[in-house]
Amino acid sequence: MKASAHRIPIFVMMLFTTAAAQPAEPKWQIIIQEASKAAEAGDLEHGYAKFREALVAAEQDASDDPADLAFCHHHLANICLLCQRYDEARTHYMKAKLYWESTGKPQPEIMTCIFGLARVHEERGEDPEAIELFERALKLAEVAHGPDSPELASCLFRLANLYHLQNRFDLAEPLYDRLLNILANDRGPDHPDVGKVWNALADIYQSQYRLEEAQGANLRALTIWVKALGPEHTDVAISLKNMADVYQRLANYALAESLYTDALEIFEKNLGPEAKLVSTCLNSIAELYRSQARYDEAEPISRRALAIKEKLLDPEHPDLAAGMHNLAVIYKDRHQYFLAEQLFERSLEIRKKAFGQEHLDVAMSLHNLAFVLQAQGRTEQAEPLFRRALAIRERALGPHHPDVAAVLNDLASLHQLRGEMDQAGPLYERALRILEQTLGAAHPVVATLQSNLAVFHMDCGSYATADSLFTRALPTLVASYGRQHARVAICQENMAELDRRMGRQAEAEAKAARAAELADGDP
Repeated sequence: MKASAHRIPIFVMMLFTTAAAQPAEPKWQIIIQEASKAAEAGDLEHGYAKFREALVAAEQDASDDPADLAFCHHHLANICLLCQRYDEARTHYMKAKLYWESTGKPQPEIMTCIFGLARVHEERGEDPEAIELFERALKLAEVAHGPDSPELASCLFRLANLYHLQNRFDLAEPLYDRLLNILANDRGPDHPDVGKVWNALADIYQSQYRLEEAQGANLRALTIWVKALGPEHTDVAISLKNMADVYQRLANYALAESLYTDALEIFEKNLGPEAKLVSTCLNSIAELYRSQARYDEAEPISRRALAIKEKLLDPEHPDLAAGMHNLAVIYKDRHQYFLAEQLFERSLEIRKKAFGQEHLDVAMSLHNLAFVLQAQGRTEQAEPLFRRALAIRERALGPHHPDVAAVLNDLASLHQLRGEMDQAGPLYERALRILEQTLGAAHPVVATLQSNLAVFHMDCGSYATADSLFTRALPTLVASYGRQHARVAICQENMAELDRRMGRQAEAEAKAARAAELADGDP
């Protein structure tokens, strides 16, 4: 099983038109037509029964043409796939493929059999097998139809989708680009399916912190969907939510909250209050509040999101692990480390089982579990987890991604706690360089790291450097969070300590009083 964000199919294979009409074989041919009508009307079980009946009739007719049996096996495989009878689907796709191959002619149907087999593996979460088969199907389709044919659309999307799910962005992005050109030329640049490809590209850009490109792609998707589907369509809400995700990363919290609220309203109106997309949007809102230390608002929303997923999903589903992880992060920030540790460990196990050891979601769980262990003084257990998370992120995202900087910061903090200043300093400095280059000097995450690095230099006795870093950090924290925020208070407490060490007693008392006032207010 995989996270649902990219599992929703957007191109439908023509399941019941995989071959040209066959020479009249009255009985099975008539039954095939009846089965197709039932399936197209949504009565899949009746269609399944009729396709089985058609296969039996074709076998009894003992036709000399293997294409007749191939045709029946192929249709039966398609309906089995739709009915989630995956073992049967695989068997009939394999038999259909053998019969098509025995005709001795190149057949487009061989490609669709391989595509169908890939779909079976995809639905069962067997991604390596699915990828290999989709790649084979794509090559056959290119030979049969040419590299720019619309016939390649389904295969391109599903292969790109699987690479996307595995964070293999370098392989997914060019396939999406190619698909975008094919669909725009075939269906027009304002077709809803073109919007879906823009949406997928936006997610890849955002994952790589290419935020301007992400917002451009989100805007293209939103414009297409509003025009084609109307402003209240669910796809429009998906685009609004994705735009809000980017604004949250840019620390434009007010605009992000407004867009999340609009998206949630559409999701609840169209899908009901306990739909999966409602849960996803609630998680994003909870994360928005958590990032602003609005924990009393974040926690109940995160709990509601998790409760929805618990009703809808299997206990081992990775989307459920994501809900657990998000709630655990709130516990972590509130220093409720026992509760956080339990949820991080559970989410980590689910993610490793679903995605393997090298997935970015696994790195996320490792990082946060390590943080909780460190916060409890268990640094020997925390360090190897930090290092595993760092290695995964560097391989998947490159050495200059903000998520890499986040692990570097926490690993530096671990060494600082141990008094290993010679190891901590370079890690802090590297993390700060990454964040300044990717987020800009005025981002609150940069300011937080500046404040951390200032404390480090203060502990090393480098008071002038610490003073400079605090002076740079405080205005950004105030501008981002307001003067009443807890993070501003922490920064002022540390600045007061620096003033004491530098003999600036009056300044120290003023800053300490201000910090205490904010702490008492518990904003």
